Amino acid sequence: MTALSLRPSDKTASAAAYCDRNLVGVSTVRMGSLPSLPYCRLGFLRIHVAPEHRVEGIALKLCIFSRSVLEEWSRDNPKERLLGMAAIIESPLLDE
Repeated sequence: MTALSLRPSDKTASAAAYCDRNLVGVSTVRMGSLPSLPYCRLGFLRIHVAPEHRVEGIALKLCIFSRSVLEEWSRDNPKERLLGMAAIIESPLLDE
């Protein structure tokens, strides 16, 4: 997996997973807050894995990798006051 640095302009970090030089998964973490919790800054995680690779555990690996990158970024940027990571599950397939 490859991490791309946080883009200061939109507060987004990305990671990509490859299999045999083919892109098979992508995760993004965007910093923000919920309207109901405006002072609670979170990293909102989204992951997409190619359908033919969804039973290989790639989504979980991307999630763990993204969390590690986000934790490191949060330690290096305490003024951002990031409180955690949130994810919304959009797939009924929870095999991973």
